[in-house]
Amino acid sequence: MMYSAGAEPDGCRNLADVTYDDKLDLCKYGGGEPGCLPVDGCGSIAAAYAYFLSFTLLITFVFLNLFVAVVIEGFEEAGRQDSMRLGEGQLKQFLHIWMKYDPDATESIRIDQLLELLQRLPEPMGFGLNYKATNQELRLRATQLRIPLLHKNHVHFEHVVKALALRVFVVAAASEGRPVFVPPDEPSSLRRQARRAFKRRPSEEMTGFGLDNFLAAKAIEKLF
Repeated sequence: MMYSAGAEPDGCRNLADVTYDDKLDLCKYGGGEPGCLPVDGCGSIAAAYAYFLSFTLLITFVFLNLFVAVVIEGFEEAGRQDSMRLGEGQLKQFLHIWMKYDPDATESIRIDQLLELLQRLPEPMGFGLNYKATNQELRLRATQLRIPLLHKNHVHFEHVVKALALRVFVVAAASEGRPVFVPPDEPSSLRRQARRAFKRRPSEEMTGFGLDNFLAAKAIEKLF
């Protein structure tokens, strides 16, 4: 097409020299009225090269790369959002360790068991087995989770897993320098998996106090 646009066949004429009135009589695309003037203008190889080369560079190397960049950025953004959620593998690991402290599936564990749970869970949920956290560090982490307290100084599975999911979100957002807003909802697959493991939900067993209130009271008690 570029070479056809720049061709200068014998007998062609420069359409720039054709008057405006004569241009009205030029044959239209696909034919025209009887007696119309044929479109037999000369091409310009310089103009053809300039147009088609600039078109190729602009479309192929600019817009195509821009489109690819948008697609890649979309995948990276989706990956970042996934990293800010409590993944299915992390939930399975949490369930596996939780069942060691709650083999009868009562849906709750004691506070001292929660501290052990936080020690065994890997970062960012807990500390992991490669680092031995002090009792003060464990209590501080438990306080930061702000888990509601049940009667008999127990914590519920649903409250714990939601608090850990929030921590995963906050840590991921902070590592990327992002402001922390309301965390995304848990994927439906994770909710279904959790419900299969524990059928019941916390109800009137809640005390109205949080784990942070309990640990603060215990710290004050040790001072007297």
